[in-house]
Amino acid sequence: VVSTQSTGLMDVVTQDHLTLLGNVDNTVLVYILSTLAEGVASVDVTISTACCTALDNIITFVFKKGSKKGTTDDGVVQKLREITNVENNVFQQIISSIVHIVMYEECKNQWSMSRPLLGMILLNQEYFEGMQKNFISLQPAEKQPLLAKCFENLMNEVEPNLLSKNRDRFTQNMAHFRRDLNNQLQPNKAQRGGPGGMEMSMDDDVYIVVHSARGGIST
Repeated sequence: VVSTQSTGLMDVVTQDHLTLLGNVDNTVLVYILSTLAEGVASVDVTISTACCTALDNIITFVFKKGSKKGTTDDGVVQKLREITNVENNVFQQIISSIVHIVMYEECKNQWSMSRPLLGMILLNQEYFEGMQKNFISLQPAEKQPLLAKCFENLMNEVEPNLLSKNRDRFTQNMAHFRRDLNNQLQPNKAQRGGPGGMEMSMDDDVYIVVHSARGGIST
């Protein structure tokens, strides 16, 4: 179980000591990411927000290192590349989990969730595109064009960088995405498909979700 104490430690490590993670075994790094993924989905907003911040610290570090031409990957970046260079990797699972939360849950900390989500999408664009296509294909045919437009608008005018202005634009887009998508899906009371192949059913307005990202992270 993720606690406020553990998230506080994660925040310190990911802010000031990320390079030290290059010395740990891959399984330890996967455990850290898995713990953060679990925390992001916590109903405790304080824990969820802290885990989003720690994830964003990691994603920003990796993104900036990868954006610098002529530089050599340091230990932690190399390990993260090894971990994420596999199908159904931990970052892809976190993308599915955050998108699900934004789409179907109350999501009191949209701003915090938007921060790591943008970086993970930029680092996993092919996966994100496939995820949204899969989700749209599972919806009623008459709604598919409108839903496709919702996803298109999510990335509207978003550039492939993590500058503050670009982050803010994505955060605004995500708020509109959540509103527009809920307007499209709300009338549906039948079974629906969620992002990344999630299966969703509705019973008294409560979704039951079956998805590996919510039940544990693959290593």
